[in-house]
Amino acid sequence: MRAATYPKRIPFRRRWGNAAWRHGWRLTVVSVLIAASVLAILEINAAERSTSGRAASQPLPLVATVDQTPVAASLAEVPAGVVRIKAAGVVASGFFVNERQLLTNVHVVYGQELVTVVLPSGEHVRGRVTATDVALDIAVVEVDRAPAEVRPLDWESAETPSLAQPVYAWGYPEESRVLASGFSPALSVSQGIISAVRSRLGIAILQTDAALNPGNSGGPITSADGRVVGIVRRGFSVDGLDLEGVNFAVDITQHRDEIRALLDRSEETAAAR
Repeated sequence: MRAATYPKRIPFRRRWGNAAWRHGWRLTVVSVLIAASVLAILEINAAERSTSGRAASQPLPLVATVDQTPVAASLAEVPAGVVRIKAAGVVASGFFVNERQLLTNVHVVYGQELVTVVLPSGEHVRGRVTATDVALDIAVVEVDRAPAEVRPLDWESAETPSLAQPVYAWGYPEESRVLASGFSPALSVSQGIISAVRSRLGIAILQTDAALNPGNSGGPITSADGRVVGIVRRGFSVDGLDLEGVNFAVDITQHRDEIRALLDRSEETAAAR
């Protein structure tokens, strides 16, 4: 009986040597590479769309970006408008809002008609209390003449400050004790943020952690571009103890109409003298 025969197998090296076989393998490899490249591109585009979508959905920051170009120059001009006020043994702060009128606290000048205003140059001039708003704790003091070296502060154009916005507190904290210790007089500034926005008895109040002490009363709180946003009122005390970093100022951006009326009343009082 004759043995069965089977097709003869071609060795692999001979198959690989065949031109048609090699061409088929090349097409396969190229196709795989193209497919992998397309998938990679699709994954990158999807990731970019996902990232941009998340960025667009994120809330805006609490603090608006401030153009830093004019900031230093504006802040540098603030000291030319901040003054010391001496009234019946009390030494506190105030700031000019025009050539002859300045603002301070009622509790600084309470019961006084005449006060002494110490200009940035150190010159002493007479000031007269011409209008008060007890609810706001804001008083208007008018000087006898317009000091040439004084630069009034911008208190009418600042926007209402937002939570966590940087602010600066200007004034003369504990100036009497500082001078008694042998130091020369100097305006002091402290930096902080708006810690909270509150109200009390219908008055808009800014809470700040900027360092404040007796003598800061009546001084301005400015934004980073030197515009006034508040007037220092007082720190917060519990059982006679001052709470560190809890200080308050009247938000004048919310009370400009009342302040304008106060300044007008001051002019009427001055004209009637």
